[in-house]
Amino acid sequence: MADYVLGDTKPSDVPLPDDGLSAEQLFTAGDGLTYNDFIILPGYIDFTADEVDLLSPLTRKIMLKAPLVSSPMDTVTESDMAIAMALSGGIGIIHHNCSAEYQANEVHK
Repeated sequence: MADYVLGDTKPSDVPLPDDGLSAEQLFTAGDGLTYNDFIILPGYIDFTADEVDLLSPLTRKIMLKAPLVSSPMDTVTESDMAIAMALSGGIGIIHHNCSAEYQANEVHK
């Protein structure tokens, strides 16, 4: 059980769920919260990891096996990153801070 309830109520006034505050209590309290105010507990799942389908449409004709897209920045995505993203099921977008010939060469790799 949590030690306190946000807002004007006392802990003894409101029963708390075993895993913390309810969504209603969080959103109506009026207090500011930071990441340090939360502990995220794993929930029970009744399926295995291989049953999870992350298939995601990027465009009408391009489906990704995983919803991963690398940034088209010159310090992030060149051919090595694009290849790694593709092997992971995502896509790497080659940056445009170069000539068309250079871009074509990166894509060709």
